[in-house]
Amino acid sequence: MRILAVTGSSGGHIFPAAGFLDEFRAAYPGTATMLVLPARSIETPALSREHQVCRISAGTLSLKPCRKNIVSLFLFIKSFFESIVLLARFKPDIVAGFGSIASIPVVICAWLFRITVVIHEQNVLPGRANRLLAHIADRIAVSFEQSKGFFGVNRDRVVWTGNVVRSSLVRIEKRSARRHFGLDPDKRTILVMGGSQASHSINFVFAGVYRGLPWRDECQVIHLCGETDRQALEREYAGSIRSVRLIGFLREMEYAYSAADLAICRAGATTIAELAAYRLPAVLVPYPHAYGHQEFNAKVLADKGCAIIVADGRMADGDLRSAVEALAGNGASLADMERSFDKMNSSAPASLVKEAMAIHHHE
Repeated sequence: MRILAVTGSSGGHIFPAAGFLDEFRAAYPGTATMLVLPARSIETPALSREHQVCRISAGTLSLKPCRKNIVSLFLFIKSFFESIVLLARFKPDIVAGFGSIASIPVVICAWLFRITVVIHEQNVLPGRANRLLAHIADRIAVSFEQSKGFFGVNRDRVVWTGNVVRSSLVRIEKRSARRHFGLDPDKRTILVMGGSQASHSINFVFAGVYRGLPWRDECQVIHLCGETDRQALEREYAGSIRSVRLIGFLREMEYAYSAADLAICRAGATTIAELAAYRLPAVLVPYPHAYGHQEFNAKVLADKGCAIIVADGRMADGDLRSAVEALAGNGASLADMERSFDKMNSSAPASLVKEAMAIHHHE
């Protein structure tokens, strides 16, 4: 078998696509795999060791008349020719699209070549690329059951498979995980993160909240802040640095999730899946742009009592402070939220790998 997955530039797109390829190779040893990314995506040295990685020109695209968008349109058109070359050389049996504009040329060309096509939507509210490609895909896989009615196609072609959680994200004993960061193994621990690109607003609003906590000495923080804000945050946390671990980018996320009692984070689809896997209570601050899809993701946990939602625009108005003060110092509330994960379905009924293979054999 030869399997190609194409996806967008963020970790929330790349990790599920890579996880799908990992699962395929585990189920069918000897499978040749290729991961196709936009030219300006994050660096993937680890993935390059596991899968063949290729890049195409497609990036952001807008039809507003300006020089930048004219160049983007040219690169989008160019990516169709690049896709034809990729498919002709690699000769995949199955092409899987994981959203974003980069998947459009590859998936359309695969469909024209009569290659089996599946797409996977990570968010509750599908992106424009997947809504378009749903009309030609042989199977549409979704992370959340709530997504099934958003595609405008026969619901029989939509299957709930869940989102792929990286195989490296194993649970580690909490005290050992805290020692990994040089933290007190017995102190309540808050994990702060803003996705693969970090969040400037969460970074600085939380730092201000932490300085004002009345029981600040009773908890500690793992703050994944990105490299851009790191030096400024060191000044913000001056005097508390013994209880705070500032980290620009962390690859070993299994230690961070295992060490934490509470997460303060965005509500990307991959983050939601990982919080559920670790049964980690959260204060979710949905990214307010990109057609507001993170608000729909956040509601999946909030409606079950596993998380509290704070609007991005109200963080600095005291809403984040109120949420952190209500939860981080209250072990009973955190325990109730952790138990609320029991209300969520523990696993999806279908496997994307098995669905893809079934469609391929049927054809």
